[in-house]
Amino acid sequence: MYRFLRISVVALYVLLGLLFLTSVVLPFVSKGVFDFNLANLDNIDIQTGSILYEVRGIVTLTGIVNVKWLVSLAFVVLTVNLVFFQFVLIQLKQIITDVYHKIPFSDKNIKRLKYMGIAYLVSSVVLPMVNGSLFAMVANTFNIFEATVSFSMDLQSVFIGIIILILAYVFEYGAALQEDIDLTV
Repeated sequence: MYRFLRISVVALYVLLGLLFLTSVVLPFVSKGVFDFNLANLDNIDIQTGSILYEVRGIVTLTGIVNVKWLVSLAFVVLTVNLVFFQFVLIQLKQIITDVYHKIPFSDKNIKRLKYMGIAYLVSSVVLPMVNGSLFAMVANTFNIFEATVSFSMDLQSVFIGIIILILAYVFEYGAALQEDIDLTV
């Protein structure tokens, strides 16, 4: 598990580095490269979350739209999602390292678990807003239909965050018990 997390963390660092380099180079790329022919969207379905939008036959799309700013926004959204995922993986890797070294109830692990729980609670609000805004911008750019961003918390992330925070308090209690046992012996 530790090796998998270690490889995943390094791979995500590489991916974030490539995203950063691409976002630095992107402003210098010719605007014409990002021209998109709307006729390509005639027979496409769009799915976001559990909602499937069928575009077939609804509208006839013609013309060319420049999507350079949309690609830039997609890079920002992807970066925000990957930074959250990277943060969680780093915390998890450090916890597993401490468990391997037989110090699971350390103060550092308790803090790491609390940080992870708080990160999940924050992500339950931030990630749906960021991802939803990208979807609305795509829909409005291509004039597929009018789309607006509506706020909806990710309840699964809230639940995961609460469970991780509960686990942090269990670890905190375990640390107190471990300290009592160590002082007794």
